[in-house]
Amino acid sequence: EVKVNKNRFVAGETVIITVKNNGVETLTFPDSALGLMIQNVVTKERFGFFAAQVLTPLKPGESKSIKWDQSGLDGTQADMGAYTVSVSTIPDYNLSPLSADSHFEIENNSK
Repeated sequence: EVKVNKNRFVAGETVIITVKNNGVETLTFPDSALGLMIQNVVTKERFGFFAAQVLTPLKPGESKSIKWDQSGLDGTQADMGAYTVSVSTIPDYNLSPLSADSHFEIENNSK
């Protein structure tokens, strides 16, 4: 499960993304930011995270939160609009890859 702390954000506001393992098996992710990817629904612009390239387990019932400041790796503010945040596990001997996503919007400050 992947969730954001609310559905609408003003430009520059911190987005808190929480990934929770609701299953009964430990899930393995490709890096310390759980392989999270944020994408603008219209422009398809993608935002990733600087993360240690280590396999990261998430045990049943565990959750991990990642903060996003709405900027790309180059520091520029993300455009206004609708976004999808997604996460995917890596396969292991017990499980096929799993994925989940959530949606949110970035609005203009003046609204």
